[in-house]
Amino acid sequence: MVLSITVFLIDTIVSSWYMVLPLYLEDLGARIIEIGLCYALINITWRGLQFPGGLLSDKIGRKSPIVLSTFTFILCYSALTLASTWAVATLAITIFWVFSGLQHPAVGSMIAESVEEQGRPRAFATYSFLMNLGWAVGPLIGAFLIPLYGFQMLFCFGITIGGVCFLAQLLLL
Repeated sequence: MVLSITVFLIDTIVSSWYMVLPLYLEDLGARIIEIGLCYALINITWRGLQFPGGLLSDKIGRKSPIVLSTFTFILCYSALTLASTWAVATLAITIFWVFSGLQHPAVGSMIAESVEEQGRPRAFATYSFLMNLGWAVGPLIGAFLIPLYGFQMLFCFGITIGGVCFLAQLLLL
């Protein structure tokens, strides 16, 4: 349950800004082609690193890639709070999705391995529900907070939520 709750919290924060990422990049001077480049890098890295991430989690275990990724998210949010150009922001966002892709297979494997066979459907349903709930609620949060406080506030929330999730995963997974 710790994994599902931390994924919910992380995904809620990510989705609060991800859906309007082009606006943030545009504020930092990005043109349409550069925004497209950012999304291409996100998609290539997230999808392309899932297979190596699966191999990595088979080799070193499930917990390490998950906890390392969550720690990396804190660093990426820190970089986003300091980013003054679209290129720096794109680099931080790409690194964020690199680690997200690497840890993704470990999450599914950890759920499957930590629950008895008859409880797996419920465990995966709970995880899926909370993950999707985060992606549903996050944009609403962003819609209210970004006009009032800007993107930086969400990135600061990301640092805080990432820290809480990192500690929960480190100590409880």
